[in-house]
Amino acid sequence: INTKGFKLSTGKSASTPVFTPSPSPTPTPTPVPLVQGPQTFSIGMKGIPEMYEVWFNTIDPKNGTQTVKLKIRDKLGKVNLATAAVKTDKLSKKYSLSFLSGTASDGVWTGSWTLNDTYNKNFMITFSTSDDKSNKSSVDLTIR
Repeated sequence: INTKGFKLSTGKSASTPVFTPSPSPTPTPTPVPLVQGPQTFSIGMKGIPEMYEVWFNTIDPKNGTQTVKLKIRDKLGKVNLATAAVKTDKLSKKYSLSFLSGTASDGVWTGSWTLNDTYNKNFMITFSTSDDKSNKSSVDLTIR
C-alpha cells in the first residue's frame, strides 16, 4: 500500500488501519536571490557600435541605486548616444547614459537608476547605442 502523504492511525480497532490524508502544502514561488556586489559581464554581439562589456555595482538593487558602466567601441564612427531601457514586473523606463572616459570610438558610458517596482518575475535591461554615421545597435541583458 502506498502511504505517501497519509498518516496512519489505528482507529478503534488495531486490526483495521485508517488512512487520513495529510493537508497538501501550498506552493509559494520564491524568486532565486540575485547576486550582490559588483559584477562584470562580457557582451558578445555583432553590430556597430559594438557594446563589449558591462559592469554593475550590483545586479540586485533592492536596497538602493543600480549603476552601470558600458564599454562601447565603434570602427566606423563616433558614438554619440547610449541608453538603457529597464523593464521590471510592471514598469519600463529608459535612462540616458553619459560619456565617462576613453574616446568617442572606444569609451565607457555610465548611468544610474533606482527601481521603484518589483522584479520577482521580470528584470531586463536593453542597452542601445548609435553613432554619428547613423549606425545603431542594441543588446538585451535578461537578469530575470
